[in-house]
Amino acid sequence: MIKELAKGGNRLNPATPIHALTDILKELDYILVMSSTRVSGQKFVESTRRKIRQLGFGSAGRTSGFPIEVDGGSDRPIGKA
Repeated sequence: MIKELAKGGNRLNPATPIHALTDILKELDYILVMSSTRVSGQKFVESTRRKIRQLGFGSAGRTSGFPIEVDGGSDRPIGKA
């Protein structure tokens, strides 16, 4: 019923490993990757780039099929729009 009304996503904090989402990944429409802590103006957490790459490809190298959103600033491009 919820999927008929809205999209479902989850937030992945910098300290949270990707495998924490394993059980629900197939149910998600998108993932919001947090690239800094909650405080505004915090530095970009570089390990976020690795998480984004890992989320972008499932097993066998196929793309995950869902949008990956990033919250937080970076002074370098992160990925394709």
